[in-house]
Amino acid sequence: MKISISSLMGRFSITAILRGAFITGALMTVIVSCVSLYAWQEQNKQIRYALGDYFPKMQASFLIEGQLNTLVNELNEFLKAPNTATRLQLRNQITAHLSQIEAFNQQLNGQDQQQIAMILSQSQDLLQRLDKALYTLFLAREKTNTLSARINWLHDDFNTELNSLSQDISLQQGSLLDKIEQDPRQAKGLQSRLRNVQGELQLIYTLARLEEQITNILTGRLKDIQGDSSLDDPVDVGGYARYLGYLKTNLSANEEALSLYPSSVTLRQTIDELLDIGLSDNQMLEVLQNYQTAKIALSEVTKEKERILASFRNQLDVQLGSSHFQLQTLNQRLANIMSWSGTIIIITAGLALLLVLLFNMLFIRPRLVKRFTALNQAVARISIGDLTTTIPVEGRDELGRIGTLLQRSIAQINQQKNQLEQEIAERKAIEKNLRTTQNELIQTAKLAVVGQTMTTLAHEINQPLNALSMHLFMAKKGLPEQECEATLMALNKSEQLVARMDGIVRSLRQFARKRDDNEQLQPISLRQSIQSAWDVLRLQHKTRKVMLSYPDVLPQVLGDEIGIQQVLVNLLSNALDASPQNAEITIDYSEAADKLTLTLCDNGGGWPLHLADTLMKPFTTSKEIGLGVGLSISQSIMQQIGGELRIASTLRGNGCVILEFKKVLEDA
Repeated sequence: MKISISSLMGRFSITAILRGAFITGALMTVIVSCVSLYAWQEQNKQIRYALGDYFPKMQASFLIEGQLNTLVNELNEFLKAPNTATRLQLRNQITAHLSQIEAFNQQLNGQDQQQIAMILSQSQDLLQRLDKALYTLFLAREKTNTLSARINWLHDDFNTELNSLSQDISLQQGSLLDKIEQDPRQAKGLQSRLRNVQGELQLIYTLARLEEQITNILTGRLKDIQGDSSLDDPVDVGGYARYLGYLKTNLSANEEALSLYPSSVTLRQTIDELLDIGLSDNQMLEVLQNYQTAKIALSEVTKEKERILASFRNQLDVQLGSSHFQLQTLNQRLANIMSWSGTIIIITAGLALLLVLLFNMLFIRPRLVKRFTALNQAVARISIGDLTTTIPVEGRDELGRIGTLLQRSIAQINQQKNQLEQEIAERKAIEKNLRTTQNELIQTAKLAVVGQTMTTLAHEINQPLNALSMHLFMAKKGLPEQECEATLMALNKSEQLVARMDGIVRSLRQFARKRDDNEQLQPISLRQSIQSAWDVLRLQHKTRKVMLSYPDVLPQVLGDEIGIQQVLVNLLSNALDASPQNAEITIDYSEAADKLTLTLCDNGGGWPLHLADTLMKPFTTSKEIGLGVGLSISQSIMQQIGGELRIASTLRGNGCVILEFKKVLEDA
C-alpha cells in the first residue's frame, strides 16, 4: 500500500503535491472556521445580553458598594470631628458621595432602584440629624470647657492668695519668735499673739482643704460627663450637689472663727464662687444636663445610622447575589455551546493531524527529507573541496533537476580547476625566474659596489703589504743580533697589519655573499648592520670629510642580516653620491607599538622632481654611471622582511629615506 502510494506520488512534481496538501489544509481550516464562527456568534449574543443588562447592574452595585464603604468611613470621621470647620467639610464630602450613589443608582432598574432610592432618602435625613446632634453636642462641650476653665482659674487664684497669706503669716510667726527671744519680759503677751497667728494659719489650711475638695468634685464631675462611658451608663448629674452641700455646711460652721480674720475674706469669696457654680441651677447643673442630653441624642442617631447602613448592605448583597445567579446561568449555557463546538474542532484537528502524519510518512520523508539529506551531504563534500562526489539524481521533479544542474556545474568546476592549476604552475615558474633575476641583480649591484672600491682596495691592501714586508725584514735582521724586543715588536705590528687586511677582505666577502630567500627572520642589531655597511663603504668615504651620526643604542628588528646590510649599503652609497665633499649623514629612529621607523637623511641636493614618480622603478637613476636598481632592490628586500621603504625630503630640501621594520617584542 505504501509503495503504491509512493509510486503514485512519484508521477507528480513536488510543487503539485504541495499545492494539493495546501488546498486540503485550507478546506479543513474553512470547516474549523465555520464551526468557530457559529460558536462565536452564539457567544456574541450571550455576551451582548450580559454586557447590556447584567454586567452594568453588577458594575453599578460594585460602585455603590465602594461608595458605601467610603461613606461609612467618612461618617465615622464625621462623628469624631474636632471642630466645626472639619465637620462642615466632612458633611459636604458625605453629601457628594450620596449624590454619586444616587447617580450610580440610575443605572439600575425595577425594585432594586426603588429600594436604594428609599435608603438614600433615609441617609440624607440621617445626615441632617447627625449634623444637628453634633452641633448641639459641640455647643454643650464648649460650655463645659468654659465652665472647666473658670473653675481652674478660680482654683489658681485661690492658690495664689493662699501662698501669699501663708508667707505673710510665716513672717509674722518668725518676727514674734524673734521678739520673744529679745525681750523675755513681754513673752506672755507675744505668745498670745503667736497662738492667734497659728490659729489663723490653721483656719487658712482648713479653707484650702475645702477648696481642694470642691474643685476636685467639680472637675471630676465634668470629666465623668465628658467620658465615653456616659453613653451606656448615664452620670447622675445631681448627685454631687449633696456632697457640695455638706462641704458648704462645714464652711458655715467655721464662719464665726473666720470672721475674726479679715485676711481670709478673699479665700472665702473664691470658695463661695466655686460653691455657687456647683449648686446653682443655671450653671453647672444645667451644663451637665445639656451635655448628657446631647450625648444621648447623638447615641440614638448613631444607632439609626448603623441600622440604615445595615439595610443598605443587605440590599446590595441581595442584588449582587441575584446578578451572580444570572451570571452562573449564562456561564452554563456558554459551556454547553463551547462543548459541542470544541468537539467538532477536536475531530477536525485530529483528522488534520492524521493527514499530516500520512503526508510526512509517505511524502516528506521518502521524497524530500531523504533526498535533501543526500543532496546536502554531497554539497557539504563539495564545499570542502571533494569535487569527485557523486550527485544523487532521482526522479523528474525539482530535486532531480537540481541534481542534474549540480553535476554539470561540478564538471565545469573541475575543468576550470585544471586550467587554474596549470596557470598557477606557470605563474610559480615565472615568479621563481623573477626571484632568480632579482637575486642576480642584487648580486650584480654588490659586485658593482665591490668593483668601485677595487682601485682604492688595491692601494689599501698594498700599503699594509709594504709595511708588513718592512717589519719582516726588521725581524730577520734582529734575529742574528738577538734583539728580541725589536723582533717581537716587528712581529706584533705584522700581526696587526695582517688582521687589518683580513678585516677588509672579510667585510667585502660578507657583503658579496648571496641571500637565502628561504631564511627565517631573525632579531638583527641595526647598529651593527649600520656599522658593517659603513665599513664596506669605508674606501669611498675615507678620502672625504664625511660625518655619519646615528644613535648609540638602537632596538633590535626582525629581518635577515645580509638583506638589511644590502639596503643600508645602497642607501649610504646613494647618500655619499648625492652629498658634497663635506657630507653629513644623519640616522635617527622612532618607535610605535610593534614597529620601528628608521630615517636616513643627507645634506645633498635632494631627489630630482622630474623622476619623483619613477625613482622606485628599476633602471631609473639620476647618476651619470649607475644601473638604477638600488632603490628598487632595497624596496623589494624591505617588503620581503615585512617592512616598507619610502622616500621623503627634509625641511631644507635634502634627501631622506624612511625605513619601517618589525620590532622585536620583549615577550616574543
